Amino acid sequence: RMKEQKGNRGVRLGHADSHTGYVRPSFATGAGKTNVSDSILRQAAAVTDGIRSFTRLPRGGGSDAGTKPWEAGLGFAVSLDDGVDFAGRAALVAAREAGATRRLACLRVSGRGIMRSGCPILHGGEAVGRVSSGGYAPTLGVSIGMGYLPVELAQRGTELEVDVRGRPLSAVVVPRPFYRRAKG
Repeated sequence: RMKEQKGNRGVRLGHADSHTGYVRPSFATGAGKTNVSDSILRQAAAVTDGIRSFTRLPRGGGSDAGTKPWEAGLGFAVSLDDGVDFAGRAALVAAREAGATRRLACLRVSGRGIMRSGCPILHGGEAVGRVSSGGYAPTLGVSIGMGYLPVELAQRGTELEVDVRGRPLSAVVVPRPFYRRAKG
């Protein structure tokens, strides 16, 4: 997907990542339409991948095609009681009636180590989920992340472990948001 804005110095383009929605700016100038940001973007690819992973945290931590809105805490965005027909309505009605088997939970690690997307979440030594998005939170001074857990384990205060490169880190389920600025 491309977004385009014309100005007196050339054309400003934004390349949108279809998975994350992140828009990378680039510029095409003059007759040659040379893209001056390509080399910068290539050099910063590793950094932006990490940034994009971390920016998913405030938006819900990531999901896949099998994720139901109620599992991700997005049930408020789906109206099934108004009688309006749309593609996928029958599947959503069936999913709502069946109830959620998992919920998106916020995790906070105590100790050193940084959760990343894909790290297994353990309870009693058994894998019960995976981190969908995670990273270091400088304001809190700890690693935070989100992942889908069985409903009974996605409760505030549940103690878990996250396997980070073969090393288990103690984690606890915490409420969202991870941080609130003090008023005043």
